[in-house]
Amino acid sequence: MVHVPNFEHVVIVYDQKQDDEYVNVKFPEYYAEEGASYKEHWNEELKMIITCKIPEIGFEIHTRRFACRVDENGVLQSLENGYEEAFIHNFPIN
Repeated sequence: MVHVPNFEHVVIVYDQKQDDEYVNVKFPEYYAEEGASYKEHWNEELKMIITCKIPEIGFEIHTRRFACRVDENGVLQSLENGYEEAFIHNFPIN
């Protein structure tokens, strides 16, 4: 879990092992196979997917994630009205 800055009870939950595998194994393999043809077709470099970005703390996630509230006991809760900006700002749309 990563706490979202400026939103005391909002966290991003993700699988660090899965993200590390994407960054260090899967994307480099895919880039090696498809990078040249992608650049030729689109005239730009193939880029790694970013599914969550929190610039305030220099944090990026490249795989599945979700945002939720966490209560004072560390129990995950549903987001409530008023928390939309906490995840809209951090979940880029590609």
